[in-house]
Amino acid sequence: MISFIIIGYNEGWKLLKSVKRVYDIIDECSLTDAEVIYIDSQSSDNSMESLKEFKDLKKVVIKGHANAAIARNIGAEIAQGDWFFFIDGDMEIEKDFVLMTLDKNVPYEFFTGQVIDYIYDSNWKFINKQSHYKENKEVITVNSTGGVFLIRKTLWRKVNGMRNKYKRSQDLDFSLRLSELGHKVVRLPQAICAHHTIPHNNSLRMWKNIYNQNVFYQNSVLFRDHMFNMKFLKSYVRTNYSQIVLILAVVSSLLISPFFFIAYLIVVLFRSYLNTTKVSEASIKYFFNRFSYHLVKDFLTIFHTLFFYPTNHKLEYEQIK
Repeated sequence: MISFIIIGYNEGWKLLKSVKRVYDIIDECSLTDAEVIYIDSQSSDNSMESLKEFKDLKKVVIKGHANAAIARNIGAEIAQGDWFFFIDGDMEIEKDFVLMTLDKNVPYEFFTGQVIDYIYDSNWKFINKQSHYKENKEVITVNSTGGVFLIRKTLWRKVNGMRNKYKRSQDLDFSLRLSELGHKVVRLPQAICAHHTIPHNNSLRMWKNIYNQNVFYQNSVLFRDHMFNMKFLKSYVRTNYSQIVLILAVVSSLLISPFFFIAYLIVVLFRSYLNTTKVSEASIKYFFNRFSYHLVKDFLTIFHTLFFYPTNHKLEYEQIK
């Protein structure tokens, strides 16, 4: 049996498309051994109301602390399937990927696929679509799955699911813990879903991720938990090199000369320039916005690494009939 576990928070029209797509695939593939579960993280929109047409849908509302890790843990707790197919509420899964999953010869226990991003602006006006990851023609080993993946129940339970102290980056922490036990996550070259999203380099989204501390779960909490995992460290250095230069610049400025801090500013300027060339809204305003963002993020990341210690929370939820 396969359990489709969808999680969401204020997903609006995207959630309805996500759930409807799962049911359409179940019908088209004549799946008789499947269930669909939706876990809502206390949405303030009409998410629950919009799902009333799906009579067989198991609907759950989180009553206590809510985040994606908690939602997935709740879904896994009530799921009856031998396979868990986790889906974010802004994603529409692909029929061909589901059919391939049902093939008894698939040798993987924890895997994902290519994600096709449907890109929108801040007002949800469609811009274009593109591959979320660099395209791969063969099966490759990766660090994380993002919000959509399949896993055997036995493997999920081997590490007791996700650590719900992670408001963000819970999938990366989960994958790293399994990889340390010898269970790798792989990405297949086939598309697993369409993802309706606003890009991460959107100016408003960047600052929002600092305000709600999202960015520090990966840059601070995850770093502390996996600082001795070489595979993680290689990825961390690639994505946080300006922060590393900041630490070296501060130490060198204190011990040798304050002019070493200029090296850090040059690195941030260069990084901001590279980021600006990759976005459609490239402008002088965006460049300085990005420059300010990196300065604030780098300093706050060091602070959060030293002093930010989120705790785990109990699973509190109610199943809605």
